[in-house]
Amino acid sequence: MTRPNERANAVIRTRQFLTALSTPYGGGIKGVRKDLRAQARALLRHYPSMWEIRMAGEKAPDLFAVEDDDEREGYRGGAGAAPEGDRCDQSSPCCDAHCNNEGGDE
Repeated sequence: MTRPNERANAVIRTRQFLTALSTPYGGGIKGVRKDLRAQARALLRHYPSMWEIRMAGEKAPDLFAVEDDDEREGYRGGAGAAPEGDRCDQSSPCCDAHCNNEGGDE
């Protein structure tokens, strides 16, 4: 049975992976086809932020539980992760692909 912290960690690490997949910059994955990068960006557009995952944990602690280690290692410290609070400041590596929407998929 999946525990709440394991579920939250999986969501956090999936966001980290999609972010790395969406850009070759700032520790992202190089050599990925443009259509796959565009798909990763499209998925990230509505993917839950750290704040939303934390709120889900507060409202449904039996489903999500975010621990300090999850936040540090699985999200904010990850390759190409968005700035703290999941709000882009237009200077992080994610901006080229995610916020500035390279590939015109928005």
